[in-house]
Parts: sequence; C-alpha cells; structure tokens
Amino acid sequence: MGGLKSRLSRLKDLGSIAPSPPAPTPRTVGPPPGWEAGEPHEYWRLTETSFALDPADLERGYDPRLFAQAGGAASSSGRFEDLAFLDFETTGLSGGAGTIAFLAAIGWFEGQNLVVLNVFIDDFPGEPAFLARVLRNLAERGTVVTYNGASFDMPLLRTRCILNRIPCQDFSHIDALKTVRRFWSGSLSSCALKALESELLGYQRTDDIPGFLIPRIWLAYSAGGRGNGLEDPRALMDRVFAHNVRDIVSLARVFILMNKIAENPIRQAARARVRHSALATILIGLGRRSEGIALLEEAVVEGDSMAGLRLASLLRREGDWSSYEKILMSLVENDPRVSVAKAKYWEHRSLDYSAALACVERAATLLAAESGIIGGSHRISEALRWRLLEDLAKRKRRLEFKSKGFRA
Repeated sequence: MGGLKSRLSRLKDLGSIAPSPPAPTPRTVGPPPGWEAGEPHEYWRLTETSFALDPADLERGYDPRLFAQAGGAASSSGRFEDLAFLDFETTGLSGGAGTIAFLAAIGWFEGQNLVVLNVFIDDFPGEPAFLARVLRNLAERGTVVTYNGASFDMPLLRTRCILNRIPCQDFSHIDALKTVRRFWSGSLSSCALKALESELLGYQRTDDIPGFLIPRIWLAYSAGGRGNGLEDPRALMDRVFAHNVRDIVSLARVFILMNKIAENPIRQAARARVRHSALATILIGLGRRSEGIALLEEAVVEGDSMAGLRLASLLRREGDWSSYEKILMSLVENDPRVSVAKAKYWEHRSLDYSAALACVERAATLLAAESGIIGGSHRISEALRWRLLEDLAKRKRRLEFKSKGFRA
C-alpha cells in the first residue's frame, strides 16, 4: 500500500497528473441581422410577403371537405384566416430522435396579406424556447397546413416536445401533399413543391439552396461560421432563411389553387393540368356528382381511357348496366387496364370466355410493350405491372378451364 502511495506522490510531483481543464466557454453566435432576440440562442422575425388573397377568395373561404378526403382535418373552419402554414428546416431528413428543427416558418393571412414568422436557433440549448414559440403561434390559428407534414414535420414536432418535456397539443392538421397527389399524380413530372412552382405556378427559384446542404450550413453557422468546408456559412444561412419563406408562400399558393380548381372545375381543370378522371373522383366525393360525371364524359370524348373506366365503374355500382356496357365497349384498348375490365365483363356478365381470353391476351401484349407501361397519360408503375401480369396469368388459366366446360 505504501509503495503505491509513494509512486502516486512521485507522479504528481512530476506533473503527470494534470488538473482538469476549465469548462469550455459557451458559443455565442448572436442574432442574424434584422432578427429579434428572444431567449438565449433563440431569435425571430416577421416578414410581410408580396402574396395576397383575392378578396373574393377571402370572403368565400375554402372547402374543408376537399382536404378531408385525403385524411385532412374535417373539423377545419373553412376560413383562410384560421390556417397556419408550417415548414421546418432540420439537421437531417430522417426525422429520428437525433434530428432537431433549427428553423421554422409559420405563415398566416392578416386580412388578404400573407405574413411569415420565422423562428431560429443558433445552437442546441435554444431548442426549448424555439419549440415554445412555435407552439404558441400555431395555437393561435385553428388548423396547421404542411407539405408532407403528416410524415415529417408534425411527428418531428411531437418528438422534440416529448424529449424536451414540453406539452404539445393535438393540432388540427392538413397535409396538402396528399391532396396534391390526388390532383396531379401522373400529370406532372413530380409532386415536389419545386415541380409545382415551375409547372403550375409559373416561376423558377433563383439562388436557392439545395436541401441536402442545409444541415451542413446550420452546423457550420452554429460553430461560429467555421467548418464543414463552407466558405461563408453566415451568407449561406441568409439563403436558407429565404428558402424557408419561399416554401411557405408556395404552399399557400398551391393550397389556394386547389380550392379554386374545385370551385370551378370545368374552367380550371385544363388550365391547371389536372386529369379529368382525378378531378371527377374528387368532385363525386364532395357530393357534386353531376359535375363529376360531366368531366368524365368530356374526358371520354377526348380519348381518356381511364376516365372512361372510372365512369363505367360508377355506372356499374349504381346498377345502370346498359350505360355501363355502352361506355366500356366504346373504350379503345390502348391501356391494359381497359382490356382487363373488358375481360371481366365478358367472363362474368356475358359468359363469353373466348372474348374474355382475347382481352387477356391483349392486356398481356400491352404490358409487355413500352406503350403498356406508359398507359397513355396514366402511368403504370412497375409494381402495378407485375400485379396485373400475375392476375392475368390466373385469369387466363381459369378462362381456359371454363372454355373447355370446366369450372375453376
């Protein structure tokens, strides 16, 4: 024991046991120019955008049922003034427990004008104050509107509140992406917000920041403007702020555009590049059957086979077999799904197994060719293609048995 004690004493005398280093000085980046300082590391600013509602739109409001069809908040008031458009910029895209939001944009209408509140933190300790300010401002509106927020923004908000032991109310929520997909899936290059901006709203972003760079920029900024191989993180962060505001303005514009299309579908559908069959389905779901039927009939005249299938299916469910048969038989078999529908009709309604087999073979030929994959303006995914091929193989075997006098 004595030997160990003496050895430790000698090591101490030699300076081998150094005193503990002093605690590091907390980083202080400070507020970006033009921002108000809130709690430590937390800042905010209010921006008046150039976007404004048409007075007639403001007076009419929006139809909550349009968004409730895609799982949105059915209890929405229908008043534009009660909407809070929300978008986060985060340290990653996974949305896991290690991802935090460092920047929020919350937009709302004050009268006709869209204003955007940004909330920002320059370091991790500012997160509780950041969350508290976001929650307070969302709670002042009736409904939160996001773009892909059901999968990302809202779960992230709840997770960060739980980890910070902050109560988070269950907000009424509309994920506009779900309704966008119902309007434009397959008719635009994609349903990404930037694609909607260029193909529907008529503008391209300039000097925008790629999304994958945003976490790196913030981490370099929070380190005092150093690191991560970025030349000037402070200047880049200004572009991130602008990116965040643009997302909110575009989200509000797309939200209003969808409402305008639903209000006046005949006039707006072609101009806004909405497929008649998709819009008709939405209108029928809103209880506006006559308008939906009119759109489908117009699309059939223009050669839209999927609109014809949708119309035929609707007539069949209503028991109007005469009209169903007339519409179905008038459709050109340029899409394998038309051939499959005709095969079902010949097999189950007319019991004409030879005609049904011919339709099955036609569908298989279309699926094997490039034209079958495209399906006109209604694209067929690879997964759907394989499901159709599997169904056709089973149907063909069954029809061959039936045509020989056997029951499958």
